[in-house]
Amino acid sequence: MDKFEVTVGRLRRFVERSPALWPVEGQGANPHIPGSGWQAHWFTRANTFHDSFEGKEAILAQLRCDYALMVAPHEDPRAHQRLATWTDAPTADSETRPANCVSWLTAFAFCAWDGGRLPTEAEYLYVAAGGSEQREYPWGSSSWDNETAQVSAYPGNPVPFSAVRPLEPVGSRPRGASRWGQLDLLGSVSEWFFDARPAQDFPLPLDFVMPCNDCADSRTVEGDDLDYRRVDVGAFVSNPAYHLPSFINRRGGAGNADSSWISAGFRCVREP
Repeated sequence: MDKFEVTVGRLRRFVERSPALWPVEGQGANPHIPGSGWQAHWFTRANTFHDSFEGKEAILAQLRCDYALMVAPHEDPRAHQRLATWTDAPTADSETRPANCVSWLTAFAFCAWDGGRLPTEAEYLYVAAGGSEQREYPWGSSSWDNETAQVSAYPGNPVPFSAVRPLEPVGSRPRGASRWGQLDLLGSVSEWFFDARPAQDFPLPLDFVMPCNDCADSRTVEGDDLDYRRVDVGAFVSNPAYHLPSFINRRGGAGNADSSWISAGFRCVREP
């Protein structure tokens, strides 16, 4: 598993040459899970944004957190755009910040191009818990604070956008390192997983379907053509007091594979 989340600088090389670098059928597969690679029909969904943008412009609209097309009437889209890490041209600090407002499809495509793949939820939880050490948090048992993970001011739940600080460069909290050195497993962006949303949605299943099939959850809601995918909890907009009294074995949430939001980011894994 990569030490860092994918940064704007790394993602920029992929986006600038899109769509030429997008995967071919089967690329980015988990070698233990048959049929887990890129599917050609995903390309159209990945390169369309709310029927208003296509191709590279669709990807850019997402990365700019262009929520003017998406927010509820009472929300201010500028609050989202203020927290976007993407810049149309490199700046002094943009390239080292974690990419956010990334869709699952874009994340999958990038990891495939970069010689890796998206992690499964079980792989992420294994690393975050330190394997057999079963750490309460990636760094150990001490509580989640601003020394170990980036947190926003959180006077309430959910966190108001006015109280959220912009994302910092990856690796800004070295005291939050996991057992094997991964940084920002909590408190930065929420990270996409390969896994689908469980068919049983409420209450959310706490256990994987057995037999485990390498602990990848491929269940989907019958007739659900929105294709929801799993994402971890504990982003920079989270409230630790409410969301994460304990971290190990905590299942994440889910999101539409072709949508994005200010905390949606990712990291890649690679075969040894």
